[in-house]
Amino acid sequence: MEISGYLEDMDFSTFDKVRIEHEIYNRPWGYYKTVLLSSHAQAKIITIFPDSEISLQKHFHREEHWNVITGKGKVVCGDKNFVVLPGEYIHFTKETKHQVENISSNENLLLL
Repeated sequence: MEISGYLEDMDFSTFDKVRIEHEIYNRPWGYYKTVLLSSHAQAKIITIFPDSEISLQKHFHREEHWNVITGKGKVVCGDKNFVVLPGEYIHFTKETKHQVENISSNENLLLL
């Protein structure tokens, strides 16, 4: 199965929240759900509410790969700032400071 085609057909806004509510982790900026967890990788769907942002962070033992599913965000990657849109991909190497802000006032930002 081709991943990109698979993701394009998924509607992540229609999660059965009653059935999986215990698997959704609420945060002040939105929520996330782990969709894959193994000994060497973790994948999450991250929802960031309008006009909200995750904390500035950096990791010493892992890289991160983000795919923008819906919405519009402003990303901090090291000392660079840029806007991301649906379909775009961002890679953060180990020890790179990074952050994302939902710059929409009316649409959630979804990342994989």
